[in-house]
Amino acid sequence: MRITIATLLLGFTLILAPLTARAEDEPPALSEVRALLLGIDTLPSKAAFEKISPDVHRLLIRLAGDVNEHGYVRERATGYLGFFRDHRSVLEKLRSLAEMGPLGLRKIAILTIGHAFRSQRQVESADFVARFLNSRDEELREAALRSLSFIRHSRALALLRAHRDANPRLERLRLQRVGRLARLLATKKAVVKPAVNK
Repeated sequence: MRITIATLLLGFTLILAPLTARAEDEPPALSEVRALLLGIDTLPSKAAFEKISPDVHRLLIRLAGDVNEHGYVRERATGYLGFFRDHRSVLEKLRSLAEMGPLGLRKIAILTIGHAFRSQRQVESADFVARFLNSRDEELREAALRSLSFIRHSRALALLRAHRDANPRLERLRLQRVGRLARLLATKKAVVKPAVNK
């Protein structure tokens, strides 16, 4: 039993030592952002991130792109980049993460693009996301279908309508999302349609 406990302690020491050393070398703001992201039962607000640093989007970009960072932190950093969509570097980083890296991170980047850019830079975002509709990976195709359905633009709807998926489940999802987005866009047009005097 003593050998097992000693082995466990040694294992924890070997895992935590590099993290502790890295934490000592990095800016305090980066450690604060990481601590915020590590909260398992918390959903930090944009204001919570902005309290840490006026350039917090740069810290999120750094954590999302750090291959030595824990996967959970990278994925959360990627998702929270959506708060800072006004910075050009955010969309560039999300695109980069969507194209390479672990599958989970790629899916979150694709979904974040659709969600964050649903009402700005829509055509550009829709065209980028649509590239993943042709992926061999069904999870990436699903992320692309969901992401496109967030983008409130006729271009996203046209791309969804043009796609046909070989997977019956994804094809059902596509049809559902086409209907949802079409209704949303029709409602949007009805709201902004000018009144006609008769």
